[in-house]
Amino acid sequence: MDEVLAVGDAAFQKKCLGKMSDVAKAGRTVLIVSHQMSSIRNLCSSCILFQNGHLANIGTPSEMIPLYLGSSCAEAQSLEWQPTESSTGRKAEPYLRFTRMALVDTTGQPLPYHPNPNQTAFLQIEMEVLKKDERQCVGFILTDDQDNEILYSYHTDNAPEEWPQLQLGKVVLRVPLEISILNEGRYKVILVNTLHCISMAYSKETSDIALSFEIVGKTYGSPYWTKKRNCLLAPKISWRTV
Repeated sequence: MDEVLAVGDAAFQKKCLGKMSDVAKAGRTVLIVSHQMSSIRNLCSSCILFQNGHLANIGTPSEMIPLYLGSSCAEAQSLEWQPTESSTGRKAEPYLRFTRMALVDTTGQPLPYHPNPNQTAFLQIEMEVLKKDERQCVGFILTDDQDNEILYSYHTDNAPEEWPQLQLGKVVLRVPLEISILNEGRYKVILVNTLHCISMAYSKETSDIALSFEIVGKTYGSPYWTKKRNCLLAPKISWRTV
């Protein structure tokens, strides 16, 4: 089945999942082709990874998902996206045209693929506003190397009077991204954009505007904290006696 879960409403998808589970429990093999890692992780016991039409690897979902995500985002050396022929930034027209997305430092310079986990980082999204609409929501999703969603954020998450205004013309949105709380590992920042309750131009599954980075060698100087911890987050927390 090729991307069967990419179509239909929630009820249809639930029905498909139930049917596939029943078939698998009956001892038959179900072959699923998908770019949705949550489906692969929940439904599959084995994965085959293809790259450029050729078999690249075989393994479990936990082994193959990081390889797929790493290859699909090309791991640029600086954390910056700009339009290309294959990723034009024009899916949100006639409302918005995205022109740049970058993970930057306090001076606005793009961070490297292996950023210092202790430094201050910001996600900067640049766009041309072509048509104003108060229902526009611009945001991002942060995922880990197993495609787990660490957090969502939209520029409309606060009270309306606190929203940054998307005026006609060039607009630059900047939001702090607390990479210091992240564990060691690979992460992906995916741009999302929706016209609230109407349509979604960029979703987690369809967005071609994304950045990947890797946190490595995280240490706070403790002689006891010397390796990656088996948890999603690994912030430095100050302990005191009272």
